Amino acid sequence: MKIRMGFVSNSSSCSFCICGTPISEEEANKLEKPITDAKLKMEGRWDDYSDIWVGLPPEAQDMNETRAQFENRIIIQLKEAGIEVESVVYQTDGWYAG
Repeated sequence: MKIRMGFVSNSSSCSFCICGTPISEEEANKLEKPITDAKLKMEGRWDDYSDIWVGLPPEAQDMNETRAQFENRIIIQLKEAGIEVESVVYQTDGWYAG
């Protein structure tokens, strides 16, 4: 059995797993450079009704970092990018367009 870590995409399906927070399209457009500078990822926009998620994929967690430490690091990076949050959540999503 193969396990794929990270973003998976082909012509008919997409999926992602991210630890972060949803933001609006307006926020994403306004904060694109700060988000990139903070080395955060944006995932999950596939139609007009979907959320844009900002955060880090689970594989970005350091080997010696606890889950709480990883989540706190993401919160700090989000705040540095101008996104004020108290907590983050894990979001997984996928869709098929075929």
